[in-house]
Amino acid sequence: MCGDKEDDTEKLLDATKTIKSLIANEDAPSNSLEDLLIDSLTSVSSFFDDLYLLRSFGIISDTNFLYQKLNKGDIGSKVWLVSLLLSIRRSLTRLYTLIRLKLKLRKECMNIASTYSPGFKKLVKEKILAESNQLSLKIRSLCMDLLQDLLYMIIVSIDIFKINLSLKFKRALELISSAATVLKFVSSSYQISL
Repeated sequence: MCGDKEDDTEKLLDATKTIKSLIANEDAPSNSLEDLLIDSLTSVSSFFDDLYLLRSFGIISDTNFLYQKLNKGDIGSKVWLVSLLLSIRRSLTRLYTLIRLKLKLRKECMNIASTYSPGFKKLVKEKILAESNQLSLKIRSLCMDLLQDLLYMIIVSIDIFKINLSLKFKRALELISSAATVLKFVSSSYQISL
């Protein structure tokens, strides 16, 4: 009987180590040159994003001094577009990684069904479910970021490449992107408070 408990304990420790290693690989910070460049450009671009959001809500106008200076020569828009493209690429890569991780956790959960005693199955499945829920939140947040970046990329591309669209369509894109920004802000605030 005592041998069974030790065997189950070892299995539980092994399963916990496996789960932790899967999660740790996903959460490991990346220090690549690409990430440094994206983070730097994103920091600069977040200012453009905020300024554009304020203009979209009518808080500042197109004649605002700061808005005009940043848009002079479209240099701000070009930096913003490069930042958005790199950010979208990184988001897609991270989304792919998170989805693969979630599938690995699901596979690990299936392995548990055939490996452990019923009591330990329940404990390990609860742990995997908790980690899976965290991954789902990360995936949802990343999808919101991706949607927002894609919408802003469309808007910035229209401005840079001087694409003629009806004012109604362009305004609809601005409203949708602003709504995505506000929704992302509200959902991230809600997640923080949980």
